[in-house]
Amino acid sequence: MTNRVTKIRPIATRTRALILTYAAGETSRPERYAVLNCPATSGGLRERDEACVVVNGVKGDLTQLKPSQNTFCPMMFSPVTVTANGIWDGRYVDFKHTFGNACEMHSATGTIFDI
Repeated sequence: MTNRVTKIRPIATRTRALILTYAAGETSRPERYAVLNCPATSGGLRERDEACVVVNGVKGDLTQLKPSQNTFCPMMFSPVTVTANGIWDGRYVDFKHTFGNACEMHSATGTIFDI
């Protein structure tokens, strides 16, 4: 009798999927949400996949996103809160940030939260 060994695969380390939310205010319920599911390879990305390129540029660590130096936002307080939760290359992502206004959010996150 031959014993058959079943190999247990680890969680797909190349999974790149985030649940994104957007809310007006600091503690509001999300008004919009979306799933960002990115390919594991960088080839063949379409224009609508810019968000994947941005997130991949910081290896899934959205705390590393930096505001654009070429964007000038109005000095008005109209907060927006965004979240991203999921898995990026085998690591859990749990991101939440409140920006002073939508312009500041776009300056820092690019197209990620265009949902």
